Amino acid sequence: MRLLSNSVWNFAGGVVPTIAALLTVPIVVSRLGASQYGTLTLLTSIVGYFALLDINASAGALKYLAEYNARRDHLRTRQLFSLGLAIYLLVGGVGGVAIAVYARALATSVFNVPPGLQDEAVLALRYGGLAFLFAQVQTYLLSVPQSMQRFDVSARTEGIFGSLTSVSTLVVVLLGGGLVEITATRAAILVTNVAVLSGIVRQLIPGLRPAWPGRDVTRGLLTFSLFAYLSRFASVSYANADKLLISAYIDMKSLAVYTVPFLLANRAFSLTYRFGQVMMPEASRLNASGQLDQLRRTYLTSARYLMFLNAAISCLLIFFGRELLFYWAGPTFGREATVILALVATAVLFDSYTNLPSLVNDGLGAPANTGIFAFLRALLGLGAAWIGVHVGGIQGVAWAQLGMSVVMGLAFLAWVHGRVVPATLTEFLRAGVVPGLLPMAAALACTALFASHDPLPLAWLLPLAAALVLLLAAYAWAVVIEPPHRAALWWRLRGRPLVAPTLEP
Repeated sequence: MRLLSNSVWNFAGGVVPTIAALLTVPIVVSRLGASQYGTLTLLTSIVGYFALLDINASAGALKYLAEYNARRDHLRTRQLFSLGLAIYLLVGGVGGVAIAVYARALATSVFNVPPGLQDEAVLALRYGGLAFLFAQVQTYLLSVPQSMQRFDVSARTEGIFGSLTSVSTLVVVLLGGGLVEITATRAAILVTNVAVLSGIVRQLIPGLRPAWPGRDVTRGLLTFSLFAYLSRFASVSYANADKLLISAYIDMKSLAVYTVPFLLANRAFSLTYRFGQVMMPEASRLNASGQLDQLRRTYLTSARYLMFLNAAISCLLIFFGRELLFYWAGPTFGREATVILALVATAVLFDSYTNLPSLVNDGLGAPANTGIFAFLRALLGLGAAWIGVHVGGIQGVAWAQLGMSVVMGLAFLAWVHGRVVPATLTEFLRAGVVPGLLPMAAALACTALFASHDPLPLAWLLPLAAALVLLLAAYAWAVVIEPPHRAALWWRLRGRPLVAPTLEP
């Protein structure tokens, strides 16, 4: 029950900010215009890329804070917390100063910011440097409640302050503000978030005070974080490198046309990822107690349902890509953006196939696998995106991302299954990948045939979307849901107490 509860809370912590972003982005884009919104995306990506300075010590803190807390080892808890906080203050300070110092060079020489927006972009970047400092501290402080299985606490703060970021941007734009006002407001929200989290941490760790870390604490945190950093490097590069290349070699309008479909797909898939995040501590627990058979069953069942959920989301995004972009973001996002959405949604789907195996792999104590593959994925993806932007523009970048997702995803799955993850690659493909192939093929075929057609009228859109959801649900009932679980669900749908057939916890 705790695993399910943490999954639901972790999911909820991402839902509210996602809804806020999806509701506010179209208005922000229309108010700012494609060029100014593209510049805002560029500034966000520049600040985001400086997160490469983060050695991902929060991952090591998550593991060891949980361990020390379970042992009631208060001294090491204080030592680890002090070490991690010092690391993130150092990273945030160095990165924030670097962003402020090089703001003008980045805005005027490195990237194609329109001349009329360059001075505004420079000042906005300097506010971004301040935001970077507090964003690093926020990242670390969030690991404390999560390490203590208080995902309800971390989810509430993520939901509230994540939503405030989107809502504040909308309010600033409606009041006539621009890039400077948006970034300054976001920095103020981060400062407030850190203050709130600091109070929460003091409640969760009574008697918290600075403590000089011992050698074993330092070695444990830095060793674990080393490989976790490689994964961090990959995620930051994946989220920002393609956008920086587009801004450097094309223009801000093209960046906006690429970014909006990318945002739509990634927001949707980030929610389902939060469902699976709790598998890392669960894998560690089952492994420590010698329950590898139970871990294998839980893993394959989770893969079956989570992977199909991701495939269903891809289908909806691809089937109704034209309409989503037209009615959500505006007429500017036409056929080219529709094709990009289909490519990006498929690429993110292939990436999602590696999420659960990565979490189980790390929970079993082999972060080198995920770190090295993620690092290679980032480097090869950057090279492919550079080729793509020169050969095919923004569509070339999207094709490059899809190609890397397929190649590196399959390579990672082949490597970890049977070596670390207690299931074969064939079992994983049969359970997690095959059930979603037919819906995905149908969705891609429809996009290829109808991407250039006019969007459907709104009066048709909602009934057709509801019909597709029902069709996917019927397919899931008949093909995806395992017979014992189908029997248990049918038992519950008939309003009977769950006694005979039961769902696994």
